[in-house]
Amino acid sequence: SGNPLLRVNIPPDPRHNVVMISMVPAKSPTLAAVMAPTRSGGGTFQITGAGGRPYGELRNTGVGQYTLYCGSAEGLTLFFDGSTGQLFLLSSADGSQIAKANRGTDSNFFSGAEHLEVRVNPGVDAVLVLSTVLAVVLFGGNPLPSGGSPLTPSVGPRQF
Repeated sequence: SGNPLLRVNIPPDPRHNVVMISMVPAKSPTLAAVMAPTRSGGGTFQITGAGGRPYGELRNTGVGQYTLYCGSAEGLTLFFDGSTGQLFLLSSADGSQIAKANRGTDSNFFSGAEHLEVRVNPGVDAVLVLSTVLAVVLFGGNPLPSGGSPLTPSVGPRQF
């Protein structure tokens, strides 16, 4: 529709990498946040839901691969496919693809500008997918390849 639905905030914090997702109005509460312990990339990301409630951990489980754990249960797996330059999200329950992300410039909506495209299957938590994808792409040390330079985070709110 072209109307912003969500707002992403990456606050400047020298101690942590943080991605916060909320609705568009400026005073909307945070729906999800993903935090990495350092600026060095990789490792384990802490995920919280609305109101800062702990949701789970996104752990680096291999080169270009992360697994979401809620307690001891696996929820989903993210992995970079070097041959296609895409990030895939798979359900840990049955291995089915639930979302994917890629960098591109081919879009009528963005008029040739480089952008991150995230496609989420119906019935999947889009806020969880977007927050984990952004955290891994921006802070996980595995930027999605494209013809241009790696994605670099800019601090402050952005609307999507």
